[in-house]
Amino acid sequence: MKLKKIKIFGKYTFYYLANDKYIGQRIALEKYEPYETQLILRQTKKGNTIIDVGANIGYYTVLLADKVGRTGKVYAFEPDKINFEILEKNIEANHLKNVEIINAAVGSKAGKLKLHKSKENLGDHKLYGNDKEIEEVKIIKLDEYIKEKVDLMKIDTQGWEPEVIGGAKNIINKNRPVIFLEYSPASYKMAKLDGQKMMRNLRKIYKKIWWVDEWLYIYKNLSQKEIDKKCATSKTGYADLWMKKEITFGDKIGQIKDLKIKKLIKKIFGL
Repeated sequence: MKLKKIKIFGKYTFYYLANDKYIGQRIALEKYEPYETQLILRQTKKGNTIIDVGANIGYYTVLLADKVGRTGKVYAFEPDKINFEILEKNIEANHLKNVEIINAAVGSKAGKLKLHKSKENLGDHKLYGNDKEIEEVKIIKLDEYIKEKVDLMKIDTQGWEPEVIGGAKNIINKNRPVIFLEYSPASYKMAKLDGQKMMRNLRKIYKKIWWVDEWLYIYKNLSQKEIDKKCATSKTGYADLWMKKEITFGDKIGQIKDLKIKKLIKKIFGL
């Protein structure tokens, strides 16, 4: 396993597989989901408890663990053995003592399932599909595993999000955590999961669900129909969503500032 060692944001030591061009190399260039990174960190406070489902090699885990500080806690779930080993190495390299890493997937009920591993993209392993390389993994139900108050959840599971949400009903109903979620209708169809039901249930709690635009550095409150249309017409087929019980004045001001900065950059460079 050939790893590259880098320093990101002038602060964090990070390891990634040399051939990982989809996540590792973008992290090295500090171009991995830059706007969503800003938003997530902006919603994170000292002392928070955070759940990172689909932690991969630990990009968000490391940043969030540093942000919540010693009084906070991050639970990071990653089922793939190779990704988990690198995740563990990145936690150790940054001397983070407030992270619990769990080598397991997350679902609506505990048990075991087969993880279908992508040869090309180490961030595209799925709990469904027809990839030839398969790894049996443990499944954990969040409501059974975590009993403390949760402040924020980041969920990126390549089409397994309805199962993750289904196993975290108590956490969500009781705590109303901020949620960042990758929403992928085409993947849900392949996995035979009901993404529409998941969104209906979430909208009962979160009256506004925001679509995150990485290019324009804005987030928009969209209807379900509008979100589905975005997914159907985008190259990726998915949408990064953000939901919060109440959007604060600070959130609105932050969005205005983000948009102004993006417009200024575009004007300067003629983009």
